[in-house]
Amino acid sequence: MAQTISGFQGTVSAEHEAQRLHRVRPPVADKLSDFSLVSSASGRVITIGPGSATVCGVRFTESADTSITLPANSAGATRIDIIGLRFDWAAGTVTLFSKRGTTTTTPPDLVRNPGTVYEYPLFGVTVASGATTISTSSIKSMLAVGGFGKSPFRINATDWAARIEIPVGGRIQLGSTTWEVTDWSGQYTTTQQVAIDPGPWPSYTPTLRAGNNFTAVNLGSGGVYRGYHHTENGYCHVKAEIRRGTSGDNMGVGFYSMDLPATPADGFTDTWGDGVLFTDLGGAMTWPIKILIRPEFGARGRLYAPTKGDDARFLPQGAIQSGGPGNGIPYVAGQNSVPKIIAFDFTYLIKG
Repeated sequence: MAQTISGFQGTVSAEHEAQRLHRVRPPVADKLSDFSLVSSASGRVITIGPGSATVCGVRFTESADTSITLPANSAGATRIDIIGLRFDWAAGTVTLFSKRGTTTTTPPDLVRNPGTVYEYPLFGVTVASGATTISTSSIKSMLAVGGFGKSPFRINATDWAARIEIPVGGRIQLGSTTWEVTDWSGQYTTTQQVAIDPGPWPSYTPTLRAGNNFTAVNLGSGGVYRGYHHTENGYCHVKAEIRRGTSGDNMGVGFYSMDLPATPADGFTDTWGDGVLFTDLGGAMTWPIKILIRPEFGARGRLYAPTKGDDARFLPQGAIQSGGPGNGIPYVAGQNSVPKIIAFDFTYLIKG
């Protein structure tokens, strides 16, 4: 058995303290605008603006612009360099550094030893062979901020995001896209894209359609469609409400289907969602109903309801308004089987 332990009562070295703080809080800058690119001048001179960062428990602030010159590239091929901040515990210094890459696709490895030397990346730079000036479009941010509590780490660019140290399980966000870190090699993160919580649920219209032609019904005066959906990790949760109006409605002929906010995935042949139907013709009645979701249906689900009050078998729900009373599902004696209210709350797997 070989063990390494720190943190019990006694003297805690600066290295041990830095290691513990590194585990508690990954290195981050204060804002995405910190250490921003100011200019790229002739001679491969890169100027970086002020900023603040906390790395392994060391708090660092630079209040003035600083410049660094990248070495010439005479290798005959493009290389990828890194510009960053080098934290040196023995010297008690933080210095701006550049590290030369050797390939056109891979930045150089960084030293990441909390408590001794830790190299915190700011930019990945593509340096063309023979270049005397580097275009600003070739200089990509490697900054990360945030990550407090359940909040994601936020970045400015994805080009070299795999070299940003984020703990396994952490999430990285750029715009509306979020990735979850599944592995960290010491130099590279491995990530998978995940859906992001959109905050308030986006709205959508759960249009009710009748017949094989999927004709949208007319809810009439005062009719209401109300739908919301929430997508995360490949699943879509739906809340939908449909209300027939007070007059002028035409609920169509044939069996009902309802629009979905996204196309279902191919993984499940049948997915069933639960809902409630309220009918008001022939007396107020409440019925359990279901929606069948299949990949072959596309972004629609087909509605099913009990056959009638004393027959619990589920059949495709429909109102045959032009065919006379008593011909719909659910069967209502002497009445058309038109819904007054339909409400659903269900979840299904969607295409990625």
